[in-house]
Amino acid sequence: MEETKETKMEFKLSKNFTIGTKNILIQTLETGYKPTELKFGKPSEFKKTAREKEIKIFDNLYFLCDIENKSYSVISNLMHLLEFIEILKGFSSNKLDVGTVYKFEKFSAKIAQKKGKESISIVFNNFDPAYFSKFECNLIAAQLNKIISRCEAWQE
Repeated sequence: MEETKETKMEFKLSKNFTIGTKNILIQTLETGYKPTELKFGKPSEFKKTAREKEIKIFDNLYFLCDIENKSYSVISNLMHLLEFIEILKGFSSNKLDVGTVYKFEKFSAKIAQKKGKESISIVFNNFDPAYFSKFECNLIAAQLNKIISRCEAWQE
């Protein structure tokens, strides 16, 4: 018996802007064998057991703009997500060049000045740019890495 449900994790970045991920959780029965008797310190008899197992599948990364009340799916592939994480980590560790536009398949990024502070400007699929400080980049990258480490499969 398989049961599927969606889970979401959201991080409020500013008053009007939220970044989130959507995962699919599949609950299934897994059968296995468990030792029931030991002889000379080694298992000699086994019995068949069934237990529930949850499989987390990364579905997509999205942005939610509260002004328009719309959700935009921006990344649904593991490689694109890793590119996004690496660009965030590169900015927070001062490894990106000023004035260079970093173009990827799903987004482009560059260092920009916002309110007199250095931030990274990321544009997804020709939407308005999203600006992140170094602190926000570290926070988002850490949270996305945590999500990646918990997922067992990737939806293509």
